Amino acid sequence: HEMLGRNLMAAGRPLEAAAEYRAAGADEATSPLRPKLLASLLLAEEWEEAASVDPSPKAWIGFLEGRRDQDPEFTTRLLDEIDRRFDEDLDEELVSRVGVLRGRLSSTAAAGS
Repeated sequence: HEMLGRNLMAAGRPLEAAAEYRAAGADEATSPLRPKLLASLLLAEEWEEAASVDPSPKAWIGFLEGRRDQDPEFTTRLLDEIDRRFDEDLDEELVSRVGVLRGRLSSTAAAGS
């Protein structure tokens, strides 16, 4: 299931990958697959399910920081969701990290125009 999940993620099918990660036990609190499950749910924009896997804004921000391929539209939607969902829970460090990610978006947009 784990290998199929990876292949599905690579093929751009994150929701199906999440199902495979779950079949491999990623819902277990101690599973090493939890970060992959979170990533697949975030990419599928399944915000509620992602929050049930990891309700920490630090995990969501870390996911974005670790992405090499920054799709500006997806990144904007996820940052907006982070703001909406975690507004009250963002400390100064997390606000700064979100600011850096938004800055990357601005520089990407400027480079593309």
